[in-house]
Amino acid sequence: MNYGLYLSASGVLTNMHRQDVIANNLANANTTGFKRALSAFRQRDPEVIEDQLGMNAKQPILDQLGGGVFAHRPAVDYSPGSYKQTGNDLDVSIRGDGFFAVRISEDGKPAMRFTRDGRFAVDTSGQLITTTGGHAVLNHNDEPIVVDRNSPIRIDERGQITQAGQEVGRIGLWQVSDSQQLQQRGNGLYEANAALMKTRVPGGGSLEQGWVEQSNVDPVREMTQLIEATRAIANGSNLIRYQDAMLERTVGTLGRVSV
Repeated sequence: MNYGLYLSASGVLTNMHRQDVIANNLANANTTGFKRALSAFRQRDPEVIEDQLGMNAKQPILDQLGGGVFAHRPAVDYSPGSYKQTGNDLDVSIRGDGFFAVRISEDGKPAMRFTRDGRFAVDTSGQLITTTGGHAVLNHNDEPIVVDRNSPIRIDERGQITQAGQEVGRIGLWQVSDSQQLQQRGNGLYEANAALMKTRVPGGGSLEQGWVEQSNVDPVREMTQLIEATRAIANGSNLIRYQDAMLERTVGTLGRVSV
């Protein structure tokens, strides 16, 4: 394969991946608690290095061009979004580090997930649940929280829930050693593998009742980056067409046999 075509194609593909990441960010610009993803790339080593061919296979010119680029798994920007006051007693925002823990049903079995979306509700049985998905909100002992549906709720900065002057539960707030290892599962949920769960400790942030954390996506910045990625794709595509034309001319002219 023509080396120039390969390098140009790798640039087009990685920027198409970048477009997908940015488009997903834009689609969630108004999603409560959403954290934007950051596309990342790394340079691919030249063939002689990647395949450990040794100095005998060294090609000075091609080695200087490099081996193109690879797309990494997107990183997540966990910086806080802006906060919006709702006045709803069941809306809770996290100020600082930490996640709420919720229980979901996966393949008929209970599983734990983390979220920054603090929009809660109370179901018919009095259980505190998320408004998105109806997942049970867990306390500091990983148990569902049950409240009195007919009594006002007060939630302090430590997550303690009080009704009629009595503590009825405490919302769990957690963080892990490396939040970049969390897997995004849609609807604002994050999954931690078994090894990461062992590093779980109480979150260092505080809670504020009557507020929600909004998405940390800046639509203007994302649109600017989307335009940059689109231009990079167009430039890479033009290079591919240019090199294809060169090959066609080379085969048709230099490869012509005189008789």
